[in-house]
Amino acid sequence: MLDKNQIDKILIELIKSGNVSIGKYNNLFEMVDQMAIKLNYIKSSPSDRMESGVELEEEDYLKVQDDIWKLVLDGILAPGKNKMNPWFPNLHFTEIGKQYREKLIQKEKKF
Repeated sequence: MLDKNQIDKILIELIKSGNVSIGKYNNLFEMVDQMAIKLNYIKSSPSDRMESGVELEEEDYLKVQDDIWKLVLDGILAPGKNKMNPWFPNLHFTEIGKQYREKLIQKEKKF
């Protein structure tokens, strides 16, 4: 299971990538897996993960899902992706969300 800082880092990296329009529900899990691999939180192959005993648990996905919902409530994300996909589970950045994302990117550039 990941700790709070790791979950936060996954979400921040997903936001910075602009990749939060989850479309299908399973896409969220795939995006979280890929980011956890990229950040070296888990191994890339399922067999390596089983051997090491380190893989994402259901609770980890739920924590990310909870944090994404908080972003919706805070006005950073909103339902819909485009005219053809105007509702959940699709998401897009609001104007506030675009500013928030840009601040995260600029903050990283300073370091």
